[in-house]
Amino acid sequence: MKRKKILHLITSLEVGGTEIMLLKTLPGLQQKFENRVCCLMSPGEIGNRLVSAGIQVDYLNISGWKDITKVFKLVNIVKTFQPDILTTYLLHADLIGRIIGKLTGIKTIICSVRAWIRDPKYWPLLFLEHLTSPLVNHYLFNAHSVADLYQHKLLLPQSKITIIPNGVDFKLFVSTNNPISAKKRLGLPLKGKVIGFFGTFRDQKGLKYLIDAFAGLAIPDIYLLLAGYGPSEKALKDQVQKLGLTNKVYFTGEFKDIHLLLPAIDIFVLPSLYEGMSNSLLEAMVSGRPVITTNIPENRELISDPENGLLVSTKDSFAIAKAIHTLISNPKLTTSQSRNNILKVRSTYDLSVINDRFLKFYENF
Repeated sequence: MKRKKILHLITSLEVGGTEIMLLKTLPGLQQKFENRVCCLMSPGEIGNRLVSAGIQVDYLNISGWKDITKVFKLVNIVKTFQPDILTTYLLHADLIGRIIGKLTGIKTIICSVRAWIRDPKYWPLLFLEHLTSPLVNHYLFNAHSVADLYQHKLLLPQSKITIIPNGVDFKLFVSTNNPISAKKRLGLPLKGKVIGFFGTFRDQKGLKYLIDAFAGLAIPDIYLLLAGYGPSEKALKDQVQKLGLTNKVYFTGEFKDIHLLLPAIDIFVLPSLYEGMSNSLLEAMVSGRPVITTNIPENRELISDPENGLLVSTKDSFAIAKAIHTLISNPKLTTSQSRNNILKVRSTYDLSVINDRFLKFYENF
């Protein structure tokens, strides 16, 4: 039987939550579908890893509106590949994809939404999203809170909505738990507590509030590990230097093997201003880390305070510092949170189960 073809159109293939989700799920779809990825921008790390997994990746190399005519390369890709389904990811790809998809006669257009964007600079695109939403056959969300917002804002019928959460490779993360080895690999002091974050350095992650919180902690032998890179990196390093914390804050740069990094962290902090369903948060949970994160709807789907983490207000450095102090001074609480986090991810978010749900979802089209 001939496999159906799915073309996945995404804005970027640099390291980010949506891009990582694509890397996790596409290999699992290969058994029943022929997948091809097209990226609006230039080559990125996740694209290289998709190619290594045997998935064809094309790049349009659009760097601004001056390159918009390059979108016609997408028309040629559609004509050559002849996809049965087009799935789009991230705002720019969503808008371009649904228009080109309809013009080229693709039967099924799916919009995969990973977060509700609150940054005002994207509001014009969100308005266009609203105007063009009738061109989309189905919306796929990773969190109930994001789906509820879209349904309310875009007046989407329930019949056009499916929710499949992000997944995490349970076996990979529980197989590695050697704090000393992890600290040596990262050049961290072997004694003391490590507060950690890993992910993309963007303003939305609220990392400047975490650094301010860390600066206010009167706790000996405590360190802050920031793993990743992104547009906010220079500003964060400048902030650390200005606060006189260069000997207490460690920047790792890009770190691919997060399962090897996590054992070095005693408490994971995700101070996001907004999220979808955070891959970083799921990975910290499955590795048994106690977590502190912001009290936003997307994070509340994963964290119940104090059962498996602590929730704080956004942009609140004092609250973050207080939560860190609470966990460090209460070993019984951190032990119970660690156990509850592992159980929660294993029962609901194991990658093999999530990938089966993606297979069944696409089989319906």
